Amino acid sequence: MAEQEKPMLVCDERFRRDKERIEKMEEAIDRISAVDAKLGFVVDQLKTRQDEQEQRIGDLEQKPAKKWELVVSTTLTLIAGVVIGIIVRAANLG
Repeated sequence: MAEQEKPMLVCDERFRRDKERIEKMEEAIDRISAVDAKLGFVVDQLKTRQDEQEQRIGDLEQKPAKKWELVVSTTLTLIAGVVIGIIVRAANLG
């Protein structure tokens, strides 16, 4: 083997190893990109679910207030009806 061939063989071997490492890194980057895309999708789904849950919780928190408003409204209507009834009765008697 000639002396000039030895450095060439060393360079060729180094090139082959480096090429294999680069190909493995490219595959790893492709897998990481795929995982990143999936994580983005999952994060979007979680955000949508969180928004839905917040809406449902808000609705549940407002439910007692709405019932209380109905009770107050009904009570005031009843009181007003009784007062008007008393006034009408007094007007008819007098």
